[in-house]
Amino acid sequence: MKHNYLLIVTILAFGLITSCKKDPAPKPDPEPDPGTTIVDDRPPEKVVEALTTELAKVEDVSEFAEALKNVVLTQEEVSQGLTIFAPLNSQRSAPQAIASRFSNRTMVASASQERFSNRLSAEVSEPVELTDAELRDHIVKGVYKLADLADGTVLITLSGKSLKIKKEGDQTWINGVKMNEGTVSADGKQTIFVVNEPLTGTEVTDEPAAPSGIEVTVWDATEWSPENSMGKVASGAQVAIYRTQLDYANDNPLFEEESDAQGKVTFNNVEPGIYYIVATKGDMSNIFYKNKNPGDELFTGMVSVGIFQTQGQMDAAAANQSKKLGNFEWMDMNGDGVINNDDRVTLPAESVDIEEGNIVPISILIGYSDNDAMGPLRRESQVLDFLTGGYINITDWLSKEIPLLDGVLSDDSDAPQDGYSTYLGMPAIDNFTFLATNVAINQLWNVSYGNISNLNKLIRDVPNVNMANKNQVLAQARALRAAIYIQLMTYYGNVPIQNDVVMEAGIVNSSKQEVYEYIKQELTEIQNDMPGANTGNLGQLNNLFTSALLSKAALANKDYTLAAAAAAEVINSNKYVLESSNTAFTQTSKETIWGYPSQFTNEFRAYFFGRTFSPVIRLSEIYLIAAEANIQTGNVQKAIGYLNPILQSNSLPSLLGTESTGALNNALRNVWKTSMPREGLRFANLVRWGIASEVLGNKGFNASKHNLLPIPQVTIDRFSGITQNPGY
Repeated sequence: MKHNYLLIVTILAFGLITSCKKDPAPKPDPEPDPGTTIVDDRPPEKVVEALTTELAKVEDVSEFAEALKNVVLTQEEVSQGLTIFAPLNSQRSAPQAIASRFSNRTMVASASQERFSNRLSAEVSEPVELTDAELRDHIVKGVYKLADLADGTVLITLSGKSLKIKKEGDQTWINGVKMNEGTVSADGKQTIFVVNEPLTGTEVTDEPAAPSGIEVTVWDATEWSPENSMGKVASGAQVAIYRTQLDYANDNPLFEEESDAQGKVTFNNVEPGIYYIVATKGDMSNIFYKNKNPGDELFTGMVSVGIFQTQGQMDAAAANQSKKLGNFEWMDMNGDGVINNDDRVTLPAESVDIEEGNIVPISILIGYSDNDAMGPLRRESQVLDFLTGGYINITDWLSKEIPLLDGVLSDDSDAPQDGYSTYLGMPAIDNFTFLATNVAINQLWNVSYGNISNLNKLIRDVPNVNMANKNQVLAQARALRAAIYIQLMTYYGNVPIQNDVVMEAGIVNSSKQEVYEYIKQELTEIQNDMPGANTGNLGQLNNLFTSALLSKAALANKDYTLAAAAAAEVINSNKYVLESSNTAFTQTSKETIWGYPSQFTNEFRAYFFGRTFSPVIRLSEIYLIAAEANIQTGNVQKAIGYLNPILQSNSLPSLLGTESTGALNNALRNVWKTSMPREGLRFANLVRWGIASEVLGNKGFNASKHNLLPIPQVTIDRFSGITQNPGY
């Protein structure tokens, strides 16, 4: 029940005396003057019973009501009628948990965790018991209406305590304690007022209690360093105060303000009670892993207990979290030593408990679920290093891990007989017995979205960095991201499009067509900002690479007209040259459109026929895309014109130009297989051509299920909006 209600509870007449049932109804007593003696011959225990019955209807004074049951009053004390000043409960209910956790927050995780555990214990402790003397501090002889409580009036309680009334406008204080506003409605016997705090221990004063409020200091945890254990204060942060966690779920803040240059926001004249605090700045927040399951009213998430400051803290912390200096430590709610969904709490988790006359300070840390990975890039050198790292990680993955998975899925390869392949679960992939928990399939998804998160961070931060060639850097990052989405669309079909550094809790699958349209738009928009083609720099993406990517995406989605046009743009540039297999897989090959120079380890070298380098995209693939797209659009002679150079570079006889469409398709499919084995293309080709069941049926392939890989089960469990592919 909210505390801002205006409550004065009137005690109704106890009842008619049974022995007078047949007598005429008595006339009501006249309204008494303040303190006028009233004859009330009910036994004291009946008066107390009537009082507690009425008080029981008001849950926020339940402690006083419960204690009042045991008070012993005399007939003389009750005979004049009573005025009661019932204080609000001394503590709020346990479901409003995590109140005032970090009011004096120390950012050493272990200390914060201990304090948090103590708070939880306190929240479920027994209610405060009021003594008989304390109860009498709140009971006055005589019946007083609100109008009777004039400024300067002094009342004497049953304990002999003096209570002085202070009036300012429509607000009333008693010994400096604020009384809930309202009007008196008395039955001539008893009246109950509600006050914000107990009157015991108060003194007669003409001054109202100091105003209550909240002073929030927002800290940017991404600025953490050993010298700045809380990071740095965050100016310009948006701070919202919510009365309840349901108000947060309904986006109904009570107050909103922006932090000043010192990171501070002060909310004055706040009524006593528990308030929940949310601070945001850009995409930083104190809300982490926010999620709401279908049918739930409230959001849940993880709660931070502080920032990792030392190696010792990280060693002692619960498992399954990113243990790096400057990252948040998550509360292990169930104490099992592992951070998982069982440790989720209701959001917002950080709150303060305001008492009358107090300005309560609280420090709020904002950041990311992984500050180390997601904190902002601020210098040009950081940006360039980050982009170079993205190049290396993504090309390494596209040139090794994807071809390995694709080869075992298809007829390009059986599962290699080595420890690494066994660890990845390649034998199950080879015979199509894999599940949504398969390591290689999970790794493909996780590496893809991990790289997307990093690229989104780069795209987010570059506009704020003082550097040259910003648009070129942004274009390259978007091109890399598009390359990843092509793989996700190919293997998983309907995948989520992640726009933020972290995957949003409410994210859902996008259709394959939506993903394709997104890729197409991205590659089209960045075309003019990409660097020009430089065949001497294998690692740098360029404008012809985006055309090559666009042709790949279009072919995967059977958009043959666009595939043909984009492929022709690459081929007709004459920047790249077809080479034989003897030279195509060297780092000096003029056929490579993109591939970061690196060396294969022994297990990969064996899989790739002893090669030491494999490009991500080379010109032969673009010729084959152009040939297939032209066959599908009826441009047979153009298709032959693209196929023959590939045949010649592989020392195979050329087509005559008289072949039927069926024969031409067979020739195309044969060239795809023989000229580009183990380059990560075969499985997608078989599915696109509709012959995967024919070719892979003896391995256990079932088109209704295996055309797409399963989305990792851990992702399905974590994100309720992401649905699994059919059959899994």
